Amino acid sequence: MEERLAFPHRLQDLVYAAIPLKRYKQQLRPIVSYALTVWRAAEKLSKTTCKWHLNSPIFNNHSLLTDNTPFSFPAWSNRGIHVLQDIFDDEGLPAFDNLRRAYNLPGFSFFLYLRFRSLMRVYGIPWITQLSHHALHSILDKGCQTKSMVSALYSLFTQSSYKPLQVQQMWIRDLGLPTDGNTIPWEKVCGTVLETSKNPNHQQFHVNFIHKTCHCMKNQIIDPVNMSSDQDPLL
Repeated sequence: MEERLAFPHRLQDLVYAAIPLKRYKQQLRPIVSYALTVWRAAEKLSKTTCKWHLNSPIFNNHSLLTDNTPFSFPAWSNRGIHVLQDIFDDEGLPAFDNLRRAYNLPGFSFFLYLRFRSLMRVYGIPWITQLSHHALHSILDKGCQTKSMVSALYSLFTQSSYKPLQVQQMWIRDLGLPTDGNTIPWEKVCGTVLETSKNPNHQQFHVNFIHKTCHCMKNQIIDPVNMSSDQDPLL
């Protein structure tokens, strides 16, 4: 029943098709529409919203329009081409001849290939580089194995909710590092402890400060002296 309601979309493509909120609440039944609402909330919470990835649908995608409307092409979809993963290789979008041989595509569909390549330029889809899967898809797509899936999702949501500390921004600026907040060289920071003072009490004070700061930033216990994650002499 859900497959009929989702038509012309495939059920597995619904979450990536960028269907407007009002539209899917009107056309889809409560279970499917609620699933889409939860998915978008999970993307927002985990900060994993990504428009273009290997799971992005090619057809009936509201982020990929021609004449302000999604499009479809049965000559491709009936032969197994549905998402970017189906046509991309390690180097991006291959030549049409490669796709034609792989999927036995009709020669007249070459015009769709040119049309799609033009749309990729318009919408900023990377077409000469390798794409990755959606971050949530990489966690959820484990077949029948659900072990540790909840823990992985919880960890992703928790880490995404962290806000950089002010001292972290100061260190990034002073060390001349990129501003992504995840590149602080802790070995270098901890290695300067012995240079701060010859007084062991002062050194211990700085070690404690670095330890607490690192714990807040990374949400994990790290020994700043030995740089070992399995023992913590300060606790």
